[in-house]
Amino acid sequence: MCKIAYLNIISNLKTLSGVHTKVLNQQKACGKANLPIDFHIFTESDIASNDSITYHTLPHQTSTAKKLNLEARSTVDRLAEYDVVISRAYVFSPFFIAAFFNRPFKLISEFHTLNFTLFKLREKKVYYMERLCARPSLALTDGAICLTNEIAQDTLQAGFSAKREMRTITNGVELNAIPMTGCRPFDGNEVNIAFVGSMDTAWHGLSRMIESLHAYKGNTHVNLHLIGSISPSSYDCEVGNNVSIEYHGVQTGAALDETMSHMHVGMGTLALYRKGMDEACTLKVREYMARGLPFIYAYDDPDVPEDFPYALKLPNDGSLISIPKILDFLNRIRLDKEASAVMREHCKQYMAWENKMSQYHQLAMKVATGR
Repeated sequence: MCKIAYLNIISNLKTLSGVHTKVLNQQKACGKANLPIDFHIFTESDIASNDSITYHTLPHQTSTAKKLNLEARSTVDRLAEYDVVISRAYVFSPFFIAAFFNRPFKLISEFHTLNFTLFKLREKKVYYMERLCARPSLALTDGAICLTNEIAQDTLQAGFSAKREMRTITNGVELNAIPMTGCRPFDGNEVNIAFVGSMDTAWHGLSRMIESLHAYKGNTHVNLHLIGSISPSSYDCEVGNNVSIEYHGVQTGAALDETMSHMHVGMGTLALYRKGMDEACTLKVREYMARGLPFIYAYDDPDVPEDFPYALKLPNDGSLISIPKILDFLNRIRLDKEASAVMREHCKQYMAWENKMSQYHQLAMKVATGR
């Protein structure tokens, strides 16, 4: 029997709670679909393993080099019993090459963004190291899962062999974990915009939205609700007479459901251009879809048709967002009583994790057996 492991390295489970939740939902989907994939998380956080996920605690490292070396060697040593390991792509480094050169399993790497982009923005030394180590690192990768076609093309250009197995598998959602909270009917007097995120990053586009709210002069009151680990000091709360920003902090469960039930529209990623990308499949949009909440976004999503009536696609650039355009969008769908149900059904058909993880399993078996 082929033994398959799915691995994620999540240094801080609290800071990266969104990634942790995603992995938990992927495991639940595998359980429901009877897919024999074991889940492992390597972390610096103190957490006990359970029947669903094995947690491996790694000591905190003060240098990037020590951290990369420990992660690579620990995963190879502790997952040696498996035939195939699916892992979120490692940083291309000499430590990865040394640790994985004689690995006892086949490796499938999961690529979530364009190669080199993040470290080019943050850590130039790591960026140059990745550039040098990309091709020998990718030569050790037996298969690839890319979240979008754009990422797939970039991974091939970085050096992944077109003769090896590659699949584009977008992010999914666990429907049983997210109730359909629907959307508040728009009455023309006020609009509640929800942004849900475990952290604030430049490509989320909050700064773009808030700059647009500063320029808004309309009569409809606009309330921007920020839900997640976003500091109130990050943005100017005093936006204008007809605009307000409310910080809810991290919310889960019933508290989050209650907040979301008052929303008219969800805010997806609005500044992906800051990563040099045009295509994505964000988790927040999948949550909005599952809740039956119309949303705005500014990129191409393979699971959201261009003519989907309950999503407003905006330009993926630094221009100001037209708030009146959002209000017109909400006014157009305000009498559609089936909106939330249609969104939920679309989510079930095209975004459910069970379908996505079946594709993971099929790829792992093909890499393992060669057929």
